[in-house]
Amino acid sequence: MRRRENGFSLIEVLFAAAILSVALLALASLFPTGYQNIAYGGGMTTAADLGQQKIEVLRHLPFDLAGGCTAPPTDLVCLNTGGVPPGGAPSETETIVPPLVRDGYSFTRRTWLRVQGTSPYRFADITIIVEWVEGQFGTKTLRLDARVAQ
Repeated sequence: MRRRENGFSLIEVLFAAAILSVALLALASLFPTGYQNIAYGGGMTTAADLGQQKIEVLRHLPFDLAGGCTAPPTDLVCLNTGGVPPGGAPSETETIVPPLVRDGYSFTRRTWLRVQGTSPYRFADITIIVEWVEGQFGTKTLRLDARVAQ
């Protein structure tokens, strides 16, 4: 009579446990990468928001107000530096301080503005560079460019 054994042998169980542990270790190694990607995405979203806010403020300024340039500048011609990054000097550098520090990062926003053409056919090239430091991941940079017509 033949004896039929049900179940798994010890070797089969150990082999299955070894395969399962290798798979779980590979899965666990993805968590730090996922966290880094989430942190980078959050910083990038905040930087894009800060850059877009500045572009919208500049987009709604008049090109040239009567009465010349005032301090602080209130029109695009007065903000004009003629510079283009990275060589030219920025029109404005802002370190975003509380309450605008977001997600624990401190952001710096630099603005370049170059007005070209003659009235009424002028346009302004706007470049915004937002930088922030993400802990051990280092300094990150986002550049936004826009063009505004008169």
